[in-house]
Amino acid sequence: MSEIAFVEEYRKELAKTGYPFVSPLPLTTTTGYLFPLGGIADASVYYDAAGSIPKLTALEKSGGRITLIVGDYCGTFDPSLPDEIVTLWTEEKIFGGILVCDPDRLRTLQSWPSGLHPIREPLPFCPAALEFIPPVGVQRFRADTGEVFSGDTAIVSGKDGVLETRSASNRFDYVRVNIRPGRFGMGKRAIRSRSRKSSASMRTDRP
Repeated sequence: MSEIAFVEEYRKELAKTGYPFVSPLPLTTTTGYLFPLGGIADASVYYDAAGSIPKLTALEKSGGRITLIVGDYCGTFDPSLPDEIVTLWTEEKIFGGILVCDPDRLRTLQSWPSGLHPIREPLPFCPAALEFIPPVGVQRFRADTGEVFSGDTAIVSGKDGVLETRSASNRFDYVRVNIRPGRFGMGKRAIRSRSRKSSASMRTDRP
């Protein structure tokens, strides 16, 4: 995923539009709280074109940490020392984008009580804040160790490259590969293969 750093003047120019949301309407919760205006200054969220547009649907405070829930993605931070960049992941640890936040405004969430705070009328993110991904095709790799690779990954051919392809009865083709030890990009995060030589499978939709 490519990240775009918008200058402060650009964000001020878009402030009245509600960017990165489609509307400047306030985000209130069913528990009676108001999400800090300008708390999310920018965003780049993965969006499956066959699904629904991502929205900030809820916040959850637990153990002194805040989790922002954006559809199937979640991002967690410490409200006493908020990060400017909150990374979104699925429960399966699939990368889902980033939220660029205003740490000073997010510190106000420290006063919120513990528990789930659903947004009363969630606002979709605007198209400029979405990273469109195809509804079908290879989107991630799961190694035999259970480790998941997503985002900017690469298969290196050659000695440690593709081993074989297999056709299954469920109409999916499988490609067996060896993952060469090294660094694989996952958005802002990089991960290192844990084993010296671990195999992984990727699935493609093919009749």
